[in-house]
Amino acid sequence: MTKSGPAGEPLLFDLPFTAVPARLDNADLGLARVVALAGRDTTYAAEVTLLDVADHRMIRSGLELAHRVIDGRGDWCLRAPEWQPLLPAERVEPFAVGDLPDDIADIVLPFRRRGALGPVAAISIERQTFEFRAADGDQPLCYLQDDRVTIRRGGVTTARYREITIDPAGSFTAEQEIWLVSAMVAAGGTQIEGFPALATRLGTPATGPTDYPYPRPVDEKSSFETFVEAVLAGRLLELITADLSARGDEPEAGELLQSVVSGLRGDLNGLASALDPDWLAEIDEELGWLVSALEGTSNEGDRVRSVLRRERYLRLLELLVSAVRAPRVEAEALDLPAAETLAGLLADAVAKLIKEADRLGPRSRTEDWSVAALSAEEVARIDGLARMVVAKRDRRAARRLRRPIELLIEARAQAEQGDDAQRQARFSTPADAFELGRAYQRHKQRQAEARDAFLDAWRKAARAGKRS
Repeated sequence: MTKSGPAGEPLLFDLPFTAVPARLDNADLGLARVVALAGRDTTYAAEVTLLDVADHRMIRSGLELAHRVIDGRGDWCLRAPEWQPLLPAERVEPFAVGDLPDDIADIVLPFRRRGALGPVAAISIERQTFEFRAADGDQPLCYLQDDRVTIRRGGVTTARYREITIDPAGSFTAEQEIWLVSAMVAAGGTQIEGFPALATRLGTPATGPTDYPYPRPVDEKSSFETFVEAVLAGRLLELITADLSARGDEPEAGELLQSVVSGLRGDLNGLASALDPDWLAEIDEELGWLVSALEGTSNEGDRVRSVLRRERYLRLLELLVSAVRAPRVEAEALDLPAAETLAGLLADAVAKLIKEADRLGPRSRTEDWSVAALSAEEVARIDGLARMVVAKRDRRAARRLRRPIELLIEARAQAEQGDDAQRQARFSTPADAFELGRAYQRHKQRQAEARDAFLDAWRKAARAGKRS
């Protein structure tokens, strides 16, 4: 019984390497002629050198980079179907004297990072393509592609396999399909839904996990370590997506990068009390550097890409890849339920904010407002993370303080923008200094309004808290 799907769907077979199928033509069914096709894309012998880092990190993450030679002509081939539309499913560039083309080298950089590229396998491919025609026409009924593949690693043959693809075209009938399927099975073939990936053919270490995994689902029963792993995996995937967008010269990719890095830094700082302090300090320092390096580059693609090629950025990617695999969580929180740990962190942060905000008044010092704003940001960060696993009832106190938190953060933002305008005025022309002075006054006015609104919202929140 065949596994044929919708009309026009290719039929795939795994055939013994040395099998010799019986005649495939059948005039009674309309398969009167089998024509061997010629041409570089249909019938050839190719020698392919697969390139990767020694641990196969590119193949594990869905990229295949190769140099191939067909009929004496060489080219570079990059396949990345899993990364569409950020990367092309396949990109081919003619081989010229020299190293890997700069544009391809730039694409693979965040995947190989600081690892050295080198040959990891030699692959020989012998392809033959045939066309089936009726006796009374030149239009093809279907095509049969026969690929014999040999993989050598370290000079030793490690795999040999044969893949047959029958691709319907024109008026290919169910009876003709049954005939060809039967012929393939009689030759020892097995009809399959899809061919194994190259990584599977290569074996270990190509079959290892990707460096950029999708985050695992988490709930209130997940361990805190699993929760941190999921947060890091999600942010790292966002970062590599923004990275590839920037390398592809997508508009506003620089702003997206800054947003992702700031978000990751905020998440880690929100979880700081349950993470290894030395580990966190190292990552936070590198994230802080990246935020600074990206400042003012949002509309300058060349500057953004220059940052993404730096050794320090590639080292940061290495740190984050390692962090996803093994997040450094404090021992006492390692196996605790994520919901319990997040609820505790949130309660501590809310208590700290209440203590600091209760001291604020119309005449409080700027330093006191700044300290309270930092605590407000911490509550907002932890609350955002806690929503993933903590029930609403356990976040009631933080939810009640959302409006005061927003106003505290807004007041600080206006203060910072006013100070920035004042600094710029010192080095500006008189006309620009005048405009910056007006901007300074506007920011100070908005700061005062946000503080007054905060004090009012804080009193209302306090009364609501007493009633609950």
